[in-house]
Order: sequence, then structure tokens, then C-alpha cells
Amino acid sequence: MAVADTTVDLPIAGDDEVFTMRQVTLLVTNNKTGREQHPAASTQQIHILATRSDVPVKQVIHRMGSRWRQENYFRYARMHFDLDSHDAQATTDDDPARLVPNPAKKKANT
Repeated sequence: MAVADTTVDLPIAGDDEVFTMRQVTLLVTNNKTGREQHPAASTQQIHILATRSDVPVKQVIHRMGSRWRQENYFRYARMHFDLDSHDAQATTDDDPARLVPNPAKKKANT
């Protein structure tokens, strides 16, 4: 794994001040097609900006990967579990006397 760890000064709009952040750059191979590629086209840089300088580089990369996994899961869940259809987070008590038909029994009776 080829990694670079440096600091970056980001200018604050309208001020002469800068905001210093940590930049972790990861060089990864990008050959998902399996075909032969030009060497320059087979690598990719991933830049991670962080404000924590006390965390080791491997931990920064791991945490960013975990975040990507979570975002990919919620994207999948939004598409397949229809998460956005819930209009409220409130819960109500279930009525134990309510009768709910069983679709499997209805199919078996016919």
C-alpha cells in the first residue's frame, strides 16, 4: 500500500486565515476489467481530508472505508427496502385483538 500523509492549508473565505487539515493520499490499483491497461491508467489516488492528527494513517484509511461501506449499504437499503416511504419515526402500540388474515391460509383454502 502506497500512502502519503501531509498537511494542507485551506484558505478561509474573506479572511487571511487558513484552516490546517491532514491529507492522507492512498495510491491503489484500478484494474477491475482484467484487461491489459497502460500503467498510468491502472492506478488511482484517493485523497482523504481529516482533522484528527492523533489517529494513525491505517486507522484513517480503515475509517473512511467503513464509512463507504455504510453509505453503500444505505443506498442499497433505500432502493430495495423502500426506506424513504416511512413518513414518521413514531410508533404505536399494537392491538392484540386485531385479526389479521394469513395470506398463506387464504391460498391454501382456495
